[in-house]
Amino acid sequence: MLPKYEVKVELTKDWFMVNEKIPGKIRATYSFGKPVKGKVVIEAQRYVGIWEVYTALEKTIDGETSFELPAPGYVAGVPEAKGMGNLLLEIKVLEAETSYEEKTSKLLTVASSPVNILLIPESSNFKAGLPFNLMVITESPDGKLVDADVRLNIYFYDEKYQTVKQEELNIKTKKGKEIVTLTPPNAVTMNINAQSGDAWANKALTSAYSPSGNFIKVEQVSDGVPKVGEQISFKVHSTKEATNFYYEVVGRGRILFSNFSRSNTISIPTSHMMAPQAKLVVWQILPNSEVAADEIPFKVEASFSHDLKVNFGEKEVKPGDKVDLNIIAQGESQVGITIVDKSVYILAEKKMNLRQVFDELERLYMEPQVELHEVGFVDEIKTRGTSEIIQDAGITLITNQKVPEGKNITWQEEMGLSIYLAVVGIW
Repeated sequence: MLPKYEVKVELTKDWFMVNEKIPGKIRATYSFGKPVKGKVVIEAQRYVGIWEVYTALEKTIDGETSFELPAPGYVAGVPEAKGMGNLLLEIKVLEAETSYEEKTSKLLTVASSPVNILLIPESSNFKAGLPFNLMVITESPDGKLVDADVRLNIYFYDEKYQTVKQEELNIKTKKGKEIVTLTPPNAVTMNINAQSGDAWANKALTSAYSPSGNFIKVEQVSDGVPKVGEQISFKVHSTKEATNFYYEVVGRGRILFSNFSRSNTISIPTSHMMAPQAKLVVWQILPNSEVAADEIPFKVEASFSHDLKVNFGEKEVKPGDKVDLNIIAQGESQVGITIVDKSVYILAEKKMNLRQVFDELERLYMEPQVELHEVGFVDEIKTRGTSEIIQDAGITLITNQKVPEGKNITWQEEMGLSIYLAVVGIW
């Protein structure tokens, strides 16, 4: 059965502080545009490991009504929400004359700080002696970029989990972003801690592995995302002087382009086969016959020559009136048209509300439930070698040279707690 009317929730914003009241409006409108008169019931649930109702209210409605909910007080942060918590509003509108009801749901973000920090490293592995870029992003809980002062503490540890180097940097993001360039020493792990007011973030990275301690690193030096047919340029950094760099472009499960360069700058003409994304894999053969390699993904903007525009002759008409539909295409085209009543879209939007989604997931996975956050003792680290880099790029390399594999590093059991604290960020 198609729904009789649509229920919408309007809030001043999509996130609230944990101690902040939540104001909003509810609108109920029949599919033909008239307001709904009746009663609205609001139930607010906060996530604290389970969903619990922390407040509920009931009001009359004549098309629309305003409400204000008390502050949630506390919620449980979850990794999927970047450490922030969630609030679920269940809204039910009952028609006055028939008690017919329609429901909707709204999921809100609850934060303890107005700033959220994201740490985005250029790679999950760093290479000793080569520049390593880290992007620091500061945003509001609803994902809008904001400027903020951030303090970074970077720690490098060796195989025995002894501190090799420690750095403290104070930066200010501009338009919510800042790139920090680090030069890692010969270390096994790097732990990055960032703090801005009450907000904090942590990132743990492992080193790449080379028996001789020699690496190469590729970075894009041309601006932005090229369109098909344009050139894209890269620069290769190397800890060992090399005469030749060999490279492959991999995309859509195949090698698209192969060549070598005597320069540390590589320029490639892009093709439609590289869209929307491809990989550049570069390697060099060192004097000791060891192979050093690196890879970098890049995007290419596809070019579509056909443009289609559609608009109605009138914004609003009465039942039975004719409606002009204007279609503008490039050249002779075949266009398919589907006309759907708005109530069908209302039905699609309310087919399964958020509460039903949670209930269905609970039914599928059954009880008891365990929620796993990113915790655990780390007693072994796997570093990444040239062999893993080439395999991850989807290339099979046949050579009589030395292709080093990653190295497993195991710490003593008594060191496990220290490593766990550093990785998870518990102080």
